[in-house]
Amino acid sequence: MKILKLQPGRRRRLSNEQKRFLLTDAVKQHGSVSAVGRAYDIPVSLLYRWRRELDLPASKEDVVEPTAPTSSLVLRVRKIEEGLEQLMRDTRSLLDQGTP
Repeated sequence: MKILKLQPGRRRRLSNEQKRFLLTDAVKQHGSVSAVGRAYDIPVSLLYRWRRELDLPASKEDVVEPTAPTSSLVLRVRKIEEGLEQLMRDTRSLLDQGTP
């Protein structure tokens, strides 16, 4: 098991290789980006920034699955659709009558 020794304190200078280790091997050992941040006292937002900068793929647990729409949202969308359909019918009716 690899262990990365980091000096305590702020403004640590890490190489891209060290960052890559934290975002790959360390995540495998600790289970998540959050756990790595806690273990090495590194803000999670910084780890995510490094991952973007190093163009590393998101790990499975970091991918947020879309949720199903709530029933209230579905009802609101249906109500809007019904209103639009009524507006279309009214518009067609006016066009069919012609304007005086």
